[in-house]
Amino acid sequence: MHPVLSNHPRAAESLEEIEAASLALAALYLPGAPRGAAASTRRWRLVHHALLQRPAPIERASEILADARFFEEALILGDPRLLDWVRSERTSQRFVTWLDDAYPARWRSLERVDPPPCLPCRYPLAVCRPLLAVLVGSALSSAHQSMLTALRSSIVGTALVSTSSVELSQGSLLCLPARGFLLGAAIAPFALVIGAGSFSDPAAAAALEAHRKRFSRIIISGSGPVEAAFTALGCETFASIGRLLHFLALQAAPPPGQVH
Repeated sequence: MHPVLSNHPRAAESLEEIEAASLALAALYLPGAPRGAAASTRRWRLVHHALLQRPAPIERASEILADARFFEEALILGDPRLLDWVRSERTSQRFVTWLDDAYPARWRSLERVDPPPCLPCRYPLAVCRPLLAVLVGSALSSAHQSMLTALRSSIVGTALVSTSSVELSQGSLLCLPARGFLLGAAIAPFALVIGAGSFSDPAAAAALEAHRKRFSRIIISGSGPVEAAFTALGCETFASIGRLLHFLALQAAPPPGQVH
């Protein structure tokens, strides 16, 4: 699969033009890129729009952004060494941008969330449309480990969310920015919290915020103070991992009359 999104609204007409814009976004905003100055992400959507309105090879991105009065970004993209580096990172599939198929699909449509323009990615790219986000807290028990093993081996698409990353069941690992747990909770329509002993744990706190903002539907399996609090909020509780997997399998099934 080509890494670039093929049906994104744009003025550009070819995958090559979209690829050039994707490379420019990574050069500007990817953490760890060898650039002299860091570009502010506050206006990345405007930069993204400017790049797509005047599609061109990445070598002309600096000129295009300067004409659009994005002088800081234009200066950064004027470094040919940075452009060579980002091409190499793309070849090794080490990042995903807003313009890529593998970018988390739900982040595009959710309101009141500020997704990053690009993410570091380890392992081969996979399309990020999991059914379940598992928010992994800091107090995992042996029972929680068994649950993770069962979820990993199930046919249901899962995303295991820790402090700084999302591990997809297809094999990719997306490295999240600050407040990554909230983004992780919003990556799937359902979110499960495990190993969080209290709401001081970032996993539980992010799940609560995701519940309040309706980013995802929180589901619970097991007992404890965090689970009891979510149950009191009306979140669905599953007494066993088997029942949870059965519920998820039903959610993943196509509607009557349709096939995968």
